[in-house]
Amino acid sequence: SEMCKETVTGIDFCEKDGILIISYTGTGFLYHMVRILTGTLVEAGMGKRDIASMTELLKAKNRESAGFLAPACGLLLKEADMNNRNNQGNASAFLHKKPKKGCELINAA
Repeated sequence: SEMCKETVTGIDFCEKDGILIISYTGTGFLYHMVRILTGTLVEAGMGKRDIASMTELLKAKNRESAGFLAPACGLLLKEADMNNRNNQGNASAFLHKKPKKGCELINAA
């Protein structure tokens, strides 16, 4: 079987009104890809991962090594441009300091 390859071309962070917004740009996103990346980045931000472990994680290409699966309730597909020559799409994960019940990322980590 042919392996799916999607490339993340950018990750941006910004905080607005107490909400951390992590925006991903890429050629496409696999099932749970943005949620796994978000969970892993949250763990790094909380000091549960260091830079060396992130490099090892990417080299290992093993889901078991990655962070927790961030809840879908904070995820938004912002744009999918099928006519774009670069095949770029955008997705954002919103992390609230005071999340709605069921969307607590800190408790899931």
